[in-house]
Amino acid sequence: MHNLNGQQYYFDTKTGIMVTNRYVSDDQGNWYYFGKDGRALHGFQTVDGNLHYFNDSGQQVKGDFLYYNNDIYYFDKDNGNPVTNQFVNRDDAWYYFEADGKEPSLVSKPLTDRTYVSTNMAFKPRDNWLLLTAKPTTSIQIQVTSGLIVHLP
Repeated sequence: MHNLNGQQYYFDTKTGIMVTNRYVSDDQGNWYYFGKDGRALHGFQTVDGNLHYFNDSGQQVKGDFLYYNNDIYYFDKDNGNPVTNQFVNRDDAWYYFEADGKEPSLVSKPLTDRTYVSTNMAFKPRDNWLLLTAKPTTSIQIQVTSGLIVHLP
């Protein structure tokens, strides 16, 4: 990679021709995309119909969280697409990401009977009960009574 006037470019090692409209990986397995003008892309970009995020150095974010404008995203470790409508297990913690790729807020008012999910837990309001899910395969119930949280076996 070459830095020219503050922009990153990549020149093919065999031909010396500037790479355009193409992904390139470095020796550490990091991926970059060079646009039609040959510059490395940055920020959110749609490439071949897929949304990706490239950090300030042009590296595609894969297998990692992105904290952007008060939202949290997680990008697939293989294809770099934002994870949507699914749980992700990272460092023994579970996270859920909605259709827009964002981790939803823990609480939305007014509470409805939809399921709310946030870092390490999901809950579904039902009357004054909350069904908490620590992992997508196990759950516990609690009840909030007079400001006290009661765990139910």
